[in-house]
Amino acid sequence: MEDAPVAIGRILRPHGICGEVRVLPLTEFPERFLSLEKVLVGDRSEHRQYDVKGASLHGKAVLVRLSGIDSREAAESLRGMNMMVPASERVELPPDHYFVYEVLGMQCFKSNGDLVGEVKEVLQTAANDVYVVEGADGVHLVPGVKAVVKEIDVAARRMVVDWIDGM
Repeated sequence: MEDAPVAIGRILRPHGICGEVRVLPLTEFPERFLSLEKVLVGDRSEHRQYDVKGASLHGKAVLVRLSGIDSREAAESLRGMNMMVPASERVELPPDHYFVYEVLGMQCFKSNGDLVGEVKEVLQTAANDVYVVEGADGVHLVPGVKAVVKEIDVAARRMVVDWIDGM
């Protein structure tokens, strides 16, 4: 599953009557849609490839035209689906930055080795990401800042944090 598809957007709804779709970008690089030639639509296990006929930024959304999707009804059938690319085509991130899908499911540990729980969600706020960690003693909100998150090991599926009481 080395080149498994990675979601870069979620199809919100049709736009207009000619089959264009409005997409919510799930990436910090929405301009990448402008140069896409092909995308996968569906989920990681079941999807279909489409040629991209055109794309434009539209506020916080992206409008995308796909080959074979030429009516509002055809576009409606894609509502709620993920727009994906192979993992090999994902944008290169700077050091110490991670894709959300890489962090989800990680085990979160305190610096002393105690298990906090599993990362279930990543909240993207104006200041920084916040990891929602569910453990035996409840849900914890862990700020995704270097002062708190000391280590992320994607291969080992492990995150180590300096614990602050109240998190």
